[in-house]
Amino acid sequence: MCLDAETIKEKMKGIVEEKINNPHLKDTLQTFINEKNHFAFGALAFKHYVAFDGKHYSDITLLASGIELLILAFDILDDIEDEDNLDKEWMKIDQSISLNAATSLYSISLQVICELKTNSDFPRLAMKYALNAMQGQHNDLENFPETEDECLQMIKQKSGSLTAMSAVLGTMLANGEFNEEIENYSYKIGIVKQIENDYYGLFNKNRSDIRKGRKTLILLYLKRRFNAASEKILDLMNAEASYHSFLIDNKKSFEDLLFDAGVSQYVSMLIKMYEEEITTSIKDLNIMLEL
Repeated sequence: MCLDAETIKEKMKGIVEEKINNPHLKDTLQTFINEKNHFAFGALAFKHYVAFDGKHYSDITLLASGIELLILAFDILDDIEDEDNLDKEWMKIDQSISLNAATSLYSISLQVICELKTNSDFPRLAMKYALNAMQGQHNDLENFPETEDECLQMIKQKSGSLTAMSAVLGTMLANGEFNEEIENYSYKIGIVKQIENDYYGLFNKNRSDIRKGRKTLILLYLKRRFNAASEKILDLMNAEASYHSFLIDNKKSFEDLLFDAGVSQYVSMLIKMYEEEITTSIKDLNIMLEL
């Protein structure tokens, strides 16, 4: 049994077709759905459903699609708030229309997810994870973190809550039970993905992190100013035009600079640590699960 990207995308479109009557809003949402090419959260829910012997393909397809509608809503809101990814369809039109579309997707997604309830905890947990993600996003927008520990906690809320939603609800849909161990390690999956995203974002001139001085884990690490390479990277970041020029003309030199500053090793060490903890937790549960 497998759940491919095209199946999820078509189900997302079907949900919108069923739930939305306004023809222009419906067309707008379908256009936004067409922008999606990655369905990692839906896949995570599916893998946990299968690992715990879920049998109903239609149910997990609906859950995975509902979760991906929620992720799309958050992606749109995130891009508008951060002024990122200007090539996306929702960034090319009137922002008020995109905002309304995002809130429509948010409402539809939670309706679909909560209607699948296996017990009273199912909708409660869905709402908890969605709200926690929004609170983490608020701290990110406020540029709240002052330390790496505070930043990791923010990432756990913002990104980890969505991976926790996927894994926990996928499991509950299969067996009706909440599993705290799954919640704990799925938060870590979200942290790993965000750390990777922030690292590769250093090479993306379209990301607003540098322009807005976002306190990512990497920036907070650099601000500890361990060596001359850290100082040079911070100087480049403070002069945004110089940073992007340097990045375009000297990508390999920039990679070397990140290594000399200890950033590459720091990121790799964190990812390895979390991945080992995730692997140990999965082994302890004695389930067949490939992430």
